[in-house]
Amino acid sequence: MERLNLRDNNITDISPLARLTNLKWLDLTGNPIRDWTPLYELSKNTKIEPNGFTFSADSTLVALDSTFTFNIDALFVQDLTGWQCGISFDPNLLEAIEVIEGDFLSSDATQTFFREGSIDNENGLITGFSVLRIDGTGLNRSGPLLSIKFKAKKVGKVTFTPGDCTLGDSAGVELPSVVPNLEIEIVEELPTSEEDVFTGPKWDVNMDGKINILDLIIVAKYLGEPITTNNWRADVNGDKVINILDLVAVANAFE
Repeated sequence: MERLNLRDNNITDISPLARLTNLKWLDLTGNPIRDWTPLYELSKNTKIEPNGFTFSADSTLVALDSTFTFNIDALFVQDLTGWQCGISFDPNLLEAIEVIEGDFLSSDATQTFFREGSIDNENGLITGFSVLRIDGTGLNRSGPLLSIKFKAKKVGKVTFTPGDCTLGDSAGVELPSVVPNLEIEIVEELPTSEEDVFTGPKWDVNMDGKINILDLIIVAKYLGEPITTNNWRADVNGDKVINILDLVAVANAFE
């Protein structure tokens, strides 16, 4: 098998795919994947989609008055020499505190020029940040480009929207990239650990003292959705995503 299309399959754990070394093309577009590192080695010889910019955060569920890190990374790029990117956010809910350059373009000890942009917390804009490899050469694979530290000011949902995000190769040609929006939710406080509120098994999602089809129905209802105060018990295995692995965990515990 040389081509594999897994688009929009609610996949989160991609580690088994790392063994498919004969693949020439792999499409994982539309899956809620947060850790791409298992495929970094495979990407040397396999074209993997999506590629280009990717947004991520420490968690999609954030407690009020806490801080968290928002990340802009390069994903499976080829011959990347420089980049620029900005984002917008709701200034009523968030305050940007600090912007830090990622080390991907300098990971081979090449000197970089970091253009420090601006933080506009009044209008919810971060603009003008860019990095260039001084020697003009390009770099392959994946890695961190920029990290932004935020403080959660008010309860609500926040969408990070990309603005003027461009990747450039060593010939000055723009590399293709589609940057999706990222949404997080700010809550009064994070859910109390289940050990404090329910002493039964975690597979008993509805906490009725039985593990059966009703628990499966609840997990299936929230497949692929961000974790919130209303659905966090559906994340049975505690990996911060609700997917097929949670269904399997409940099914294996059937009485």
